[in-house]
Amino acid sequence: MIDNLQNGDVIVFAEKREADRVKRLCMDRGLVDVKTVVVDPKHPLNLETGMHHPTREGGRRVLDHSWVEQFYLNALSNAEAFLDGYQWGGDDKPPAPRPSLKQPKF
Repeated sequence: MIDNLQNGDVIVFAEKREADRVKRLCMDRGLVDVKTVVVDPKHPLNLETGMHHPTREGGRRVLDHSWVEQFYLNALSNAEAFLDGYQWGGDDKPPAPRPSLKQPKF
């Protein structure tokens, strides 16, 4: 990722530790105007705040691969919870299995 960055870019991370590590790597490569920010992937609308905009014209917003992965996993979890609630009529647990229509043979 670092090889594709340019001054003015903003990189979004899920964890501060990784953001700090990449910021140091950028500085070592002379990319002094790259900004790293931490945004919880469970709250992607926080990406829209002003501090997450590129620092100069031509700068881009770059999502770290682990941020994207956590975003997708959270979206899948939310979809699963929604579908479970829809299928089960809002109950917290699945319905009891229905009895078989076939009569057992003894």
